[in-house]
Amino acid sequence: MLAQDIDPKAHREEQKRENLKERKNTLAVVANELIESKRLKVKKETADTMQLRFDKHLLAKLGDIPLSKIDVRDVELTLRPLVNEGKLETVKRLSTFINEVMRYAFIRRIIPFNHLADISKLFPSPNVRHSPTIPCKELPDFLETLSNANIRPLTRLLILWQLHTMTRPKEAATARWDEIDIESREWVIPAEKMKMKKEHTVYLSDEVIALLREIKDLNTNREYLFPGYRNPRTHVNSEAANTALKRMGYKDRMVAHGMRALSSTTLYESGKFRSEVIEQSLAHAENNEVKAAYNRAKYEVERRELMAWWGKHIQSASLGDMAVVSLD
Repeated sequence: MLAQDIDPKAHREEQKRENLKERKNTLAVVANELIESKRLKVKKETADTMQLRFDKHLLAKLGDIPLSKIDVRDVELTLRPLVNEGKLETVKRLSTFINEVMRYAFIRRIIPFNHLADISKLFPSPNVRHSPTIPCKELPDFLETLSNANIRPLTRLLILWQLHTMTRPKEAATARWDEIDIESREWVIPAEKMKMKKEHTVYLSDEVIALLREIKDLNTNREYLFPGYRNPRTHVNSEAANTALKRMGYKDRMVAHGMRALSSTTLYESGKFRSEVIEQSLAHAENNEVKAAYNRAKYEVERRELMAWWGKHIQSASLGDMAVVSLD
């Protein structure tokens, strides 16, 4: 070392520091740090689920191992029993989480590179299960069934509200009057209610404005558009629409979330709108926040046109007329 102009004592001290750093940065330590950082960006339930999944499946076998020492074989031995049990979706999520921890550690200069980047390729992919939905051509029948269904009037309006606004079940069920601006024809959903923790604006069509009048007639002086049945001071259960759809005979054929797929398919097949506009209207995530803000402003006119067209399409379908859109 002296010949290489390296101070042996300084070298030993440096090695001690590196070894200490390595021992301190175990998978458990860095994973928990990552989860805590995520709590500022995602819903509490999402972060809690992430923590529970890590504690249940990874902590005992891998938690105390320094990140630099965890190898592919360690992860495979830990996750293979889950594969054998057929829990492929859990394996996929855990593989993704491990990769995310390693990327985080690389950015923090805890490890020199992510040696587990391709860990998910060791395991079979789960079968993708989409939310059940009906074919576009069956929308008139669905709306007729909804109109004649033996369900609460506000539940019927909730289903129509979600169909028209293309929102997720929880977003629709928790809608508040103070989020809606009739004059500007906008419903601004706060970030904390959204799946991706980003504020979303729904532009209101003529048909949605008419729906609001019906809702107002049934619901006066309440905070939420759809008050709870037992406690009107809170909102209706987000599963209310699903329960009603089952009663209407749509079990395994259509769920509340499937209405988003129905709207997406109809809009794409119409050929009238750009994919970027459709995805923005569905509040699908844009990773680049600057670009996302720019796109929200850029696509407002087109998104208003899209919502107007979608409202008229639903109205025509309710009359048994599908001529408003070509699905050739």
